[in-house]
Amino acid sequence: MVYILLPCPTGSKDFRTVQCEHFNGKMFMGRFYRWEPFLDAPNKCELNCRAVGFRFYATLNKTAVDGTSCRRDSDEWICVSGLCKIVMHWKGMMI
Repeated sequence: MVYILLPCPTGSKDFRTVQCEHFNGKMFMGRFYRWEPFLDAPNKCELNCRAVGFRFYATLNKTAVDGTSCRRDSDEWICVSGLCKIVMHWKGMMI
């Protein structure tokens, strides 16, 4: 499968942050929390989010949305069907 690379608009939020914030205002374990990404969990392609101001994280979705970055040090690794895969570039396209 081939995808065209397009830059995100200036000031865009991180894609994983947007996914975690989607759960803000939704009850979790009997309470409401504000969520932010938690990047130190073992499975980088689960949607793991930390409750802001608390010392725990939760897996809020078994898989992050395809295209979510799965390595802090590189935008070339993304989640695809729940797996962290490297993106190959060719003439401005991702393969």
